[in-house]
Amino acid sequence: MRQRVLFALLSIAVAALAAAIEMPPAPPLPPPSGNVVSVDTVDELQDAVAALTSGTTILIAVGVALETMKQIDSQLMMRNYEGFLK
Repeated sequence: MRQRVLFALLSIAVAALAAAIEMPPAPPLPPPSGNVVSVDTVDELQDAVAALTSGTTILIAVGVALETMKQIDSQLMMRNYEGFLK
């Protein structure tokens, strides 16, 4: 319970700080170099992570990231955690 309250307070403080400070946009990322693996499904992501080597970049499609987060959240909910997708 205490962790939830601290997390909520920290979230509010960060949001207030972000609203108060106008930040310049982040510079664009450089193009990936070395071995680049593009994934379009969760299964492809799992395979890419299993075969990951040093210097490899995994480009994750937006739908894959959202589906992965949903799967993690459902696993957390099954174990009586509150989850992080709200």
